[in-house]
Amino acid sequence: MGKILLVVSDKGGVGKSTYVANTGSMLVNKGKSVIILKTDKNHDLLSWNEKRTDNGLLTIPVHAAYGNVSNEIKRLSKLCEVLIVD
Repeated sequence: MGKILLVVSDKGGVGKSTYVANTGSMLVNKGKSVIILKTDKNHDLLSWNEKRTDNGLLTIPVHAAYGNVSNEIKRLSKLCEVLIVD
């Protein structure tokens, strides 16, 4: 099981997705396998990852889950070194 990094706040607009994107990019650039799990319905991270791919940068898998996400966290954490949950 990989490490799990939870980035949470009950307030919107505090920079969670920006932190997730930057941290994920840094870890991938250091050779770590990373998966991002988004748990809200905005598409910022999906759009960001498409732009990375379009520009020839390493793709970071972005998955989505809503509601009770514990099973998805358990499943995905087995597939990577670092799972970042936004």
